[in-house]
Amino acid sequence: MRRMFFDTHSGPALTKGSSAARDPRTVVAEDGKYQLFYTPFERVNAKARLVIVGITPGETQLKDSYDALRSAALRRLPTEEMLAMVAAGGTFSGKSMRPGLVRMLDAKGVSRLMGVDDANLLWSSHSHLLHGTSVVPHAAFDRKGKKFNGSFDKILGSVAMRESFELDFVPSLAELNEDALFIGLGVTPRQALNWCVVNGHLRAEQILGTMAHPSTESGSQLDVYLGVTPIGSLKPNDPVRRRTYLPVWSEALGTAVRVLQKNT
Repeated sequence: MRRMFFDTHSGPALTKGSSAARDPRTVVAEDGKYQLFYTPFERVNAKARLVIVGITPGETQLKDSYDALRSAALRRLPTEEMLAMVAAGGTFSGKSMRPGLVRMLDAKGVSRLMGVDDANLLWSSHSHLLHGTSVVPHAAFDRKGKKFNGSFDKILGSVAMRESFELDFVPSLAELNEDALFIGLGVTPRQALNWCVVNGHLRAEQILGTMAHPSTESGSQLDVYLGVTPIGSLKPNDPVRRRTYLPVWSEALGTAVRVLQKNT
């Protein structure tokens, strides 16, 4: 059974919006190293054809989701409608995050596979096709306030994060369309999705592929993924130069999309 925290932890966001981000009253779990703050991405879009999986919501997504929740509350919307509004306004929000996703989805043919010409529509008129989520669905920060951006092994090694993965993320998979296709954003979501396949929560053919994580801290990796910048042309001290898997992921996703388009 998937946990729901709306009734017990949404109060500060409903009344204060983004100013309640990381309010102690919104902590849903913690251990010696990490704190998880309630993030109202609890609605599962059961009819979604595409599921994009990140690591954990960041500060921007946390604040945007709280503002969206506050706005919905002022309109006195029912809970389900409020959470739908939050998903549209907060999932993968940010000045680089969503535009980066749109670039990759369009470039690799995923948008057309979903029946749209512009991936921006997946967050507006065609939002019924998309479900955005994270391996750790509630925003995870270390005790110094830094967003978690580590490995899947570290998630499994943290009591609070593993609990969220197993009790918040994994149960949500059973609520989704059994033919939904999944894309992971980076190494950690890719490993988490593989874990879900091995443990019988997903079928291997549901994993469409992996995209680069388009955060502001990702540097040149988006251009490398899209083939705009050859990885060999990067400066020797650029950490992206060591991410030789990026072009491999890009080609694999494009191939998977083309195969599906041919068979449909």
